[in-house]
Amino acid sequence: MAQIAFCGLGLMGAAMAQNVAKSDAVETVHLWNRTTSKSEEVASKNSSKMRVHADLSSAIQASTIVIVMLADYPTVKKVFLEDSIRPLLKSKILVQMSTLSSDQNKDLQREFSQDGVRFIECPVLGSTPVAISGALQLLVGGDEKTVDEVKPILTTMGKVKFQTSIYGKASVLKLSLNQMIASHIAAFGFSLALLEKNEIDSDVFMECLRGSAAHSKYYDLKYDAMKIHDHSSNIAFEERLLTKDIGCMVEEGKKVDLDTQVLEAMNQLGKSGIDLGWGSEDMSAMQEAILKKKKSP
Repeated sequence: MAQIAFCGLGLMGAAMAQNVAKSDAVETVHLWNRTTSKSEEVASKNSSKMRVHADLSSAIQASTIVIVMLADYPTVKKVFLEDSIRPLLKSKILVQMSTLSSDQNKDLQREFSQDGVRFIECPVLGSTPVAISGALQLLVGGDEKTVDEVKPILTTMGKVKFQTSIYGKASVLKLSLNQMIASHIAAFGFSLALLEKNEIDSDVFMECLRGSAAHSKYYDLKYDAMKIHDHSSNIAFEERLLTKDIGCMVEEGKKVDLDTQVLEAMNQLGKSGIDLGWGSEDMSAMQEAILKKKKSP
């Protein structure tokens, strides 16, 4: 039975770790988070199969498979390419599930392969509720034999929708999908802000939208909360993380000589939202950046 180190227990990571622990193929999930209290909170829900580690080195040494779900590329590099950590990863499988750019994942693969680490790129599509239900869409890049070895673990978190042996392609696919989410949020947020400023009933707008080809069920999913400016009761994906992903989308577009003006504007909008205090709220808080509204203390 597998010994798994799960590193990074934010909203998504916590839900994913819980599902990994439910697998009959897993003996123990070794939890590590920069804030140990978060690991303790997650472990309290399945204490028989989870063990909390205050030190990352301890979690890695206890495991054969290391799952990484951290916020961004600088954090992954700082944590896992640290001199005291790199030797501990030798001969282990590292599943990198954070959303990064294709070049960032390629760089990590090159670095880890020098240390004898078997690297898998595996970004996921889905929000926190989807992660809780174990229905994420997994986009996998890596050596086929290594991927097959960890599939029983991966499929506790969702379904493999894409698999390739070429590193970077899974990241491009993930970012292409996240670009659609960002565009939906920005467009919907602007419409609601414009209606509010002109004192037009947004319910009438929604009735018209639902009867048109422009309608998306995503708007129904977000409407009730955005109508009352509630971005904290049901955080599916934090605004700061979506903004980071938009930055990666800009990078991907420029690399293949695409016009990225629209994405760059959305990226600036996201950064404005962070500056206004909305970074840790749901991504729907992009609406507040459009309104130029500062978050109340």
